[in-house]
Amino acid sequence: MPNSKVTDAETSRKFEMPKPAMVIETTVRPNVDIKLLSAQKNFGAGGRARKINEIFDDSLQSDVIWQPDVYNEAAELARSTGIRRVIDVGCGSGLKLHAVFSGTEVELVGVDFARSLNAARRCLIGARLIECDLCDWRALSRLEQDLGDSEPVIVIAADVIEHLPDPLPMLACIRNIIARNPASRLVLSTPDRHRLNYADPDGMPRNLSHVREWTLAELNTLVTSLGFGVVRAGHTRANQREQNPSTSFLVCRFDQAQLEHGLKVLGIQSSMAVRHLLLTTEYAGLGPSGGIGTFVAGQHRRDRDSTVLLISDNELAKRMNGVIRPQDILSVEECQRRLPSDLALAVVQRLLLLLPALETVEFQDYCGIGFRICQAKRAGILPVGIRTVVHCHGNVHYLENASQHWLEIADPAQTQREKLSVELADVVVFPSQFLRALYGRMGFQIQGIDGIRPYVHGGDRSAPSTYGPIENIIFVGKRSRMKGFDLFMELFNERFCQTLHRRGVTKITLVGPSDNFASGTDVDRIKSLFEFRELRDLNHKQLTEFIKSNAANSLVLEPYRADNFPLAVYDVVMNGGFLLAADAGGIPEIFPSNRWKECLLPLKVESAREKVLSALALSSEDRGDIVSQLAGSHDDNEAQYGTYRNWPSPKESVQEVNKVAVVVPFFNTAIPYLEDLFYALNEQSRAPDEVLIVDDASDPDVSKDM
Repeated sequence: MPNSKVTDAETSRKFEMPKPAMVIETTVRPNVDIKLLSAQKNFGAGGRARKINEIFDDSLQSDVIWQPDVYNEAAELARSTGIRRVIDVGCGSGLKLHAVFSGTEVELVGVDFARSLNAARRCLIGARLIECDLCDWRALSRLEQDLGDSEPVIVIAADVIEHLPDPLPMLACIRNIIARNPASRLVLSTPDRHRLNYADPDGMPRNLSHVREWTLAELNTLVTSLGFGVVRAGHTRANQREQNPSTSFLVCRFDQAQLEHGLKVLGIQSSMAVRHLLLTTEYAGLGPSGGIGTFVAGQHRRDRDSTVLLISDNELAKRMNGVIRPQDILSVEECQRRLPSDLALAVVQRLLLLLPALETVEFQDYCGIGFRICQAKRAGILPVGIRTVVHCHGNVHYLENASQHWLEIADPAQTQREKLSVELADVVVFPSQFLRALYGRMGFQIQGIDGIRPYVHGGDRSAPSTYGPIENIIFVGKRSRMKGFDLFMELFNERFCQTLHRRGVTKITLVGPSDNFASGTDVDRIKSLFEFRELRDLNHKQLTEFIKSNAANSLVLEPYRADNFPLAVYDVVMNGGFLLAADAGGIPEIFPSNRWKECLLPLKVESAREKVLSALALSSEDRGDIVSQLAGSHDDNEAQYGTYRNWPSPKESVQEVNKVAVVVPFFNTAIPYLEDLFYALNEQSRAPDEVLIVDDASDPDVSKDM
C-alpha cells in the first residue's frame, strides 16, 4: 500500500526531522531472571515508580523532536533488510514515522491509545491506524490477531514502556508478533535514568508522565527474560538539542532459547510446545492426593503438550519435570499471605509471558482456585485467546450431599469461590450427568459451554488368567459415611457372617484411611469370625498391585453414597477385580455395558446383603466375563477424551468491555483527597463512562468549602 502523507499543512511546516546521529553502541549479555517480571519487582527497574502518571500528550508543542535517531535507525534497518512493513507501537502523531519513510514502499501501521491517535488521524493518510490500550491484554490480543501473518516486520516502541503501569502485555504482544518470522525485529528505546543527571539516580522519574525508568542493564534483563535476543545495544540522544546520549537503545529479535532458559529447570524443554496449563491443589505421587490428584496426573501423562501448576501447602517430597510450584516462578514476597486463588492468578499471568503457545488454563472446581482467573479473563486482564476450563469433581455442597451432613468449613467464602469458578469459566466439564443435574439444583448459572466428559483410567489393563472361588471381601475407600463404610459394617450381622462362611468367605479386608469414623463401628466381632486385615496407607501404585494380586478370589465392595465418578471403580475393574458399587450418584453412568447393572449395589442393608450373596453365587467364568466386558466398555469413555477442546469459543458478547461507572461516596471528606481522586480518573487511559458523587451534605462547613 502507499505510505502515509502529511495533510495538515501547518503541522507539516513546523516539523523537520533532525539529521541522524550515531548510536553509541555497547555490549550486553543475556541475563534471564523471570522472577523480576512483576509489578512487585518493579519489572526489573531499580528506581522508584509512581502509582499515577499523567497521560503523555504527543501533540507538537515545540520544535523539540524526541527520539529522532530511533526512527532513523529503524528506517536504515528496513532499508538494509528489505522489510516492507513497519509497526509503530505508541506512534503518537505519526510525524516521525512519516518523515523517515516518506517516498518508500514501506507499509506503515500506527498503534496507540485513542487520545494519542487524534493527531495521527489529522495528519496521516494511507497509514493504517489501530486504536489499542497498550496495557490491556484483551486489546493487545486483538492487535496480535489483526497483525497475524508471517510477513517480516520491524516494530518500533520508542519511549513507550516508561509510560505504562504494566509494560509486560505490550512487550509480550510485540514478541509474539516478531516470533512469526526470524527476520523480524523490535527497535526499542527508553530513558536511562542513570544518564539523566538526577540528584538521586534511583529516585522518582522527573517526567510526570513516566511511571518508572530502567538503566540499560535493567532493560536488557527485562527483554531477555521475556524471550528477546539483543542484536544491538547502546545509547542515543533524547532529542536534537541534547548531545548527552541518555536514551537506552536496543534492536531485538525473538530468541526461543532465551525464552526457555528459565523454564528448563522445571522440566519444560520447549515453551512453544506447551498448550495447556493444568492448575491443581494435588498431584498423585507428590504429597497427599486423592481422586483429583489422580485425575490431573493421568491427564498430564496423556497430554504431552501440557504442564502442571501445583498450588499446595505441603512441601513436595520430590520434584517432577513439568510440575511447577509458585515459588519456582514468583519471589518469596509475592508468594506470602495470598489466597491460593490469588496466587494462582499471579502465576498464570507470569506463565502467559513465558508460554506463548498456551491455549487453555484448566482447574478443579473444588476450593475455587480458578475463580480469580475466570474473573480476570472476563475483565480483560488475560488474553482473549486463553480459554478457561473448569473440571467439576465436586464442591463443598456436593460433599455435604454425599455425606448427608453439614461440613464445618474453615473459610465460608470457599463455596462462593467454587460457584464463581464454574459460572464464569469458558468451558465447564462434568464427568457425570448426576453432578451436572446436582449443580443445576444448587442454582448454578453457567455462562460458558458445558458438557459431559467421563473420566478415563489412563493405566494398563490387567486380569487374572482364571477366577477361583471368592474367599475375600474387600472394602476400598475412606471409612466415612460418604463412602458407605457404615453400610458395609452393618452387613455383617451374625446370620450374614454364618452364610458367608458356608459360601467359603474366610477373609475381610479394609483398604483405605480411617477418616476418624464415628464410634459404633466395632470390628471385634468380624475379627473373631474372619481373617481380618487393615491396609490404611497404600499409595495408588500399591493399591493397584494389591487389587491385581487378589483379583482372582475376591469380591470388592464400594458402597459410595451420591458419589460423582469415583476413580476407585476403575482401579478395581481395570486391574481385574470383581466389584459391587453403589447404585447411586454418578456410579451407574461409569460403564456403558449392560452388564454393569449386575454390579450395582442397593444402599439398603437387606437388599445389599442379597446382592452380595448373588455375586458369590456367580460362576468363575461369569465373573471373568463381566470384568472383561466392563474393561472393554471403558474404551467408549476414553474415546470421548479431549473432545471439549474442540468446542467453539465462547460468544464474543462476553468478551466485550463493559461500561465503567465510578461511585464516589462523599462524607465529610477532605477536599485534597477528592482532588487526587479526580486527577487519577482524568488520567485513566480508559476513562469511566459515568462518575456518580454521593454527598449527604451533613457538615455545613465542608459544604461551604466546596
